[in-house]
Amino acid sequence: MHFRSFIVAPLLTSLCMQTVESCVDDITYTFTLLWDNDTEVNCSWLTKNSLKAATRKATYCDNYTAIRAACAVSCNNCTSAPTKAPTKNPTKAPTKNPTK
Repeated sequence: MHFRSFIVAPLLTSLCMQTVESCVDDITYTFTLLWDNDTEVNCSWLTKNSLKAATRKATYCDNYTAIRAACAVSCNNCTSAPTKAPTKNPTKAPTKNPTK
Protein backbone atom coordinates (compact mmCIF):
# COMPACT_ATOMS: atom_id res chain seq x y z
CA MET A 1 0.00 0.00 0.00
CA HIS A 2 1.31 3.43 -0.86
CA PHE A 3 1.85 6.12 1.75
CA ARG A 4 -0.79 8.24 0.03
CA SER A 5 -3.43 5.55 0.66
CA PHE A 6 -3.04 5.94 4.40
CA ILE A 7 -3.90 9.62 4.14
CA VAL A 8 -6.44 9.76 1.33
CA ALA A 9 -8.64 6.77 2.17
CA PRO A 10 -9.61 7.91 5.70
CA LEU A 11 -10.15 11.46 4.45
CA LEU A 12 -12.48 10.35 1.68
CA THR A 13 -14.40 8.16 4.09
CA SER A 14 -14.91 11.03 6.51
CA LEU A 15 -16.11 13.35 3.76
CA CYS A 16 -18.91 11.06 2.65
CA MET A 17 -22.31 11.46 4.20
CA GLN A 18 -22.91 8.95 6.96
CA THR A 19 -25.87 6.59 6.99
CA VAL A 20 -28.40 6.89 9.79
CA GLU A 21 -27.16 3.64 11.34
CA SER A 22 -23.70 5.08 11.93
CA CYS A 23 -24.49 8.76 12.09
CA VAL A 24 -23.33 10.42 15.30
CA ASP A 25 -21.52 13.55 16.36
CA ASP A 26 -17.95 12.89 17.50
CA ILE A 27 -18.16 13.84 21.19
CA THR A 28 -14.39 14.35 21.37
CA TYR A 29 -14.18 16.72 18.40
CA THR A 30 -13.67 20.43 19.06
CA PHE A 31 -12.97 23.39 16.82
CA THR A 32 -12.15 27.05 17.37
CA LEU A 33 -14.49 29.87 16.53
CA LEU A 34 -13.62 31.92 13.47
CA TRP A 35 -13.68 35.23 15.33
CA ASP A 36 -12.09 33.92 18.55
CA ASN A 37 -9.21 31.47 18.17
CA ASP A 38 -9.01 31.05 21.95
CA THR A 39 -12.50 29.57 22.27
CA GLU A 40 -12.99 25.88 21.49
CA VAL A 41 -16.49 24.49 21.02
CA ASN A 42 -17.88 21.05 20.24
CA CYS A 43 -20.54 19.90 17.80
CA SER A 44 -23.45 20.67 20.12
CA TRP A 45 -22.55 24.38 19.96
CA LEU A 46 -23.77 24.44 16.35
CA THR A 47 -27.37 23.82 17.40
CA LYS A 48 -27.28 24.97 21.03
CA ASN A 49 -28.96 28.30 20.27
CA SER A 50 -31.94 27.73 17.99
CA LEU A 51 -31.91 31.37 16.85
CA LYS A 52 -28.30 31.07 15.64
CA ALA A 53 -28.25 27.43 14.50
CA ALA A 54 -28.93 28.12 10.80
CA THR A 55 -26.17 30.74 10.59
CA ARG A 56 -23.71 28.57 12.49
CA LYS A 57 -24.40 25.56 10.27
CA ALA A 58 -24.06 27.65 7.12
CA THR A 59 -20.78 29.11 8.35
CA TYR A 60 -19.11 26.00 9.77
CA CYS A 61 -20.79 22.91 8.27
CA ASP A 62 -21.02 24.20 4.72
CA ASN A 63 -17.46 25.54 4.57
CA TYR A 64 -15.39 23.08 6.61
CA THR A 65 -15.43 19.42 5.60
CA ALA A 66 -13.74 18.29 8.83
CA ILE A 67 -16.52 19.87 10.90
CA ARG A 68 -19.21 18.49 8.59
CA ALA A 69 -17.76 14.98 8.96
CA ALA A 70 -17.16 15.10 12.73
CA CYS A 71 -20.49 16.79 13.48
CA ALA A 72 -22.64 14.69 11.17
CA VAL A 73 -25.85 14.95 13.19
CA SER A 74 -25.49 18.63 14.04
CA CYS A 75 -24.66 19.44 10.40
CA ASN A 76 -27.52 17.32 8.99
CA ASN A 77 -24.94 15.19 7.22
CA CYS A 78 -26.78 11.90 7.64
CA THR A 79 -28.55 9.96 4.94
CA SER A 80 -31.13 7.23 5.22
CA ALA A 81 -29.71 3.76 5.34
CA PRO A 82 -30.67 1.62 2.38
CA THR A 83 -33.52 -0.79 2.97
CA LYS A 84 -32.68 -4.49 3.17
CA ALA A 85 -35.27 -5.34 0.54
CA PRO A 86 -37.28 -3.46 -2.07
CA THR A 87 -40.19 -1.64 -0.50
CA LYS A 88 -42.76 -2.38 -3.23
CA ASN A 89 -43.08 -4.68 -6.19
CA PRO A 90 -42.57 -3.00 -9.55
CA THR A 91 -45.62 -2.39 -11.73
CA LYS A 92 -46.07 -4.38 -14.93
CA ALA A 93 -46.33 -1.26 -17.06
CA PRO A 94 -45.56 2.42 -16.64
CA THR A 95 -48.14 4.38 -14.64
CA LYS A 96 -49.36 7.95 -15.00
CA ASN A 97 -48.69 8.74 -11.34
CA PRO A 98 -45.64 7.39 -9.51
CA THR A 99 -46.26 5.35 -6.38
CA LYS A 100 -44.92 6.38 -3.00
